[in-house]
Amino acid sequence: LVQAPEPGPSVVPYEAAGRHLDRAETLFSVMTSSLNAPEVQAVDREWSPKLAAAADAISFNSKLFARIAAVYDGRADAGLDAEQRRLVELTYDAFVRAGARLDAAQKDQLGQLNQELAVLFTDFGNKVLADENTWIVLDKGDLAGLPETLRASYAAAAAERGLAGKWAVVNTRSSVDPFLTTSSRRDLRERVWKAFKNRGDNGDANDTNQTIARIVELRAQHDEQLGAMRRSLLDLDARLAQLRDEIRALRGDNESLRRDVAALQQRLADGNQALDERLRRMEPQEVSVDGIAFQASPAERRDWDAAMGKLREGDFGGAAAALTAFLKDHPDSGYQASARFWLGNALYGKRDYKGAVAALRAMTGAHPGHPKAAEAMLALANSQAESKDTAGARRTLQDLLKRYPESEAAAAGKERLAALR
Repeated sequence: LVQAPEPGPSVVPYEAAGRHLDRAETLFSVMTSSLNAPEVQAVDREWSPKLAAAADAISFNSKLFARIAAVYDGRADAGLDAEQRRLVELTYDAFVRAGARLDAAQKDQLGQLNQELAVLFTDFGNKVLADENTWIVLDKGDLAGLPETLRASYAAAAAERGLAGKWAVVNTRSSVDPFLTTSSRRDLRERVWKAFKNRGDNGDANDTNQTIARIVELRAQHDEQLGAMRRSLLDLDARLAQLRDEIRALRGDNESLRRDVAALQQRLADGNQALDERLRRMEPQEVSVDGIAFQASPAERRDWDAAMGKLREGDFGGAAAALTAFLKDHPDSGYQASARFWLGNALYGKRDYKGAVAALRAMTGAHPGHPKAAEAMLALANSQAESKDTAGARRTLQDLLKRYPESEAAAAGKERLAALR
């Protein structure tokens, strides 16, 4: 940055700054949301408040804000084009809504709130992850209704935990969901469901109730501070609008006035949206994929959208690589079943039929109750047929007709089976 309060030398370099920090924060978010390891959790707890403090140090920098405010105040007479003017206004509004106009004591209080909230959100996530690293042990008599693939998965989980000859349902969505879907033991389904539902709510060292209560308390204080600041900004904007009203009335330029009012309303809406996004930055949100609703982190949604974008573009190789990485990086994601399904389709599109068979078989085995399960079995049979495994394709189609007789995939599978004969 240089000293002159002009959009070129002041706001534009600021907009382009911090790229290394942005990349570091992205990697940090992926690691902390994906790796359930003590050393990663320790780093998360140490660095989350430091990153929050770094963001506040930028927003609370009075000299930097004074220069941005100077550009903002002179924007009307600076000969800016529409894009430059919009950048100046968005940058100024973002600083104000982050607390740049608060006094020193208020900034200190808001900064402490931000840092404590960062630690609390980290503690909350770590406690939930700790409860997900528990499991329910099954005996052979507890396996009624479970398909062989799922039994093998639970046996492997038990072996990893030194429970030879047993089966273990780990307290994660990817392990719990298929058990709840396929087990014929209602008592065990209830036990598994309660263990999963009560993550962080068991009155032990990983209980999150006090953490949640403190987060709510701090968020109320946080919103109170920002609410006062927002009202101050609205008052200022109202005064500016009134001044423009008087000027436009004197000039008789009512049409221009209406455009300015609309632009002001849009800026206020954009600013409110930016503030809400900042507050929700660390919170998972509910998404719905293939008729199933679940909570997904920002990292999950970003990686999923990127992978599906490649698939929609017809980049089957890129989509297969992105979906493979997604399954590895987000093993407990609610997207898991859909990711396996579309991975199989992407591999089929790039003519890797053996890979498609493996992906689709994993999907149908782990998620037999998924809305895409029947369609996945049809795609599996097509992949087997393309890889010259006609007998396997025939068996898969027969299984499809038996398990999902009323599905659209079954109707197509019946025709396909007749063609194979």
